[in-house]
Amino acid sequence: MGKLGINTAGVVFANTQNRHGAPGICTYSGIALWRLFRATGQVRYMQLLKEIAYTMPQYLSHPIRPIEKLKIGWMSERVSTTDWLEGIGEIMYGSTWAETSLMLSYIELPGIYIQPDKAFICTIDNVEAQIIKEDRGKLTVKITNTTSVEAKVKIFHETSQEAQKPLGENALWSISPLILKPGESRVMTFKKST
Repeated sequence: MGKLGINTAGVVFANTQNRHGAPGICTYSGIALWRLFRATGQVRYMQLLKEIAYTMPQYLSHPIRPIEKLKIGWMSERVSTTDWLEGIGEIMYGSTWAETSLMLSYIELPGIYIQPDKAFICTIDNVEAQIIKEDRGKLTVKITNTTSVEAKVKIFHETSQEAQKPLGENALWSISPLILKPGESRVMTFKKST
């Protein structure tokens, strides 16, 4: 993993006995952390969710960056940072639940979450978003695809007041993604009130 420049920040410990990390929460997107943030406003839940979801794609064997002995589209369930079973930095080869976690993350989580009235942005997807202008009624954000592949990013925005209302299942299903070519930027404006 070190040879591929993979960062292990955000991996989830499987358990304390074997001490290996996993790329994501087992067969789960982590949506409960988003729900906790929306209900409480405590940013730490979004920070944890971002760390977990942001790191996951690094472990996907992809045509532009294949992982030795993993077929394209496969993800290992183990991020071996100890000598528990495989050697340090080695991985288990095979198709695992981690692929399901990555797919659920794309379906259930916003790539970018924005609360314009609080000037709060959390970028979960592998793009950058920065506030370039804020005034009394709106928030202007620049979104940039810094990757070498096309990005399809779902943006979910709501006021802090709207966040108090629970979302139903598959709340992001009908959101059309923002499509950005490699290196492309787009400027978007969001109203601070409903």
